[in-house]
Order: sequence, then C-alpha cells, then structure tokens
Amino acid sequence: MQNSSKYFISILTLLLIGCSNFPDEPWNDEYFVKSALDGHHELDCSNEKAEIVAAQAIKAKYPKHYHQFLKKGFSIYSAPYGDYKGEDYVQRYVYKSILGYKEIEHMKYGGSYYEKHIEVSLSQECEVLGVDYFKGKIEYLY
Repeated sequence: MQNSSKYFISILTLLLIGCSNFPDEPWNDEYFVKSALDGHHELDCSNEKAEIVAAQAIKAKYPKHYHQFLKKGFSIYSAPYGDYKGEDYVQRYVYKSILGYKEIEHMKYGGSYYEKHIEVSLSQECEVLGVDYFKGKIEYLY
C-alpha cells in the first residue's frame, strides 16, 4: 500500500509539472519593451522604405498573421552579424514584430516568457533575406 501511494504521488507530481509548461492564460496584448530606435540608419534606403519592404514580405510569407502585424507594427530593430541560414557572416538588419507575449517567471538572474514574433531580415541594400515566424518559450539570463 505504501509503495502504491508513493507511485501515485510521483505520477501526480509529474503531471502537474508537465501541465505547468503551457500558458494557461491569454497572452498579453502588448510587448513589455518597445524599442526606442527608429529603424536602421545603416541601410541604403530610408527607414520608411525598409518598413514597407518588410511589411510586404510579412504579407507575402505569412498572410494569416498580417492583420495582427498591422495592429502591432515593428517593435524591435537590430543589426545582427553572423551565420544566417547557412551563410557565414552575413550582415542583416532585422525588423521584428512582437505578435504576442506572456511572462511566465521572473527571477533575480533571469526568467522565461512565451513569445510569438515575426522577424524580417533585410540586406544593407534593402532586399529581403528571409522572413521567420517564431512561437515558443524563451529563457533568458541577466
């Protein structure tokens, strides 16, 4: 009897831990940080032109998310340099739209959150290198 109780409690604990990995509340409507930057000044085209190119790329690749993108706009601009889709050391300029966000846990030295986003990578010449959709859990450290 004692072994079966331990077995039952162990299974119950595992089920509770497993269920806690999925968001049980609606995602927040707004991202918690809005970038203060206004696009990329390193591009050969204007920021307005780059945003139009990036928006059209989202419309073409992810039309079902396009209306949600129109409500959110671009949240973060960044200029990563490195490996991208098998090509080494590619300079790309990213226009990122946060479609959904939900903080899960916030600790002293990090935490995690769920995020849905679309990133449009542009070359310096304002050509679309790729459009990437992500939905999942992100863990971070300070």
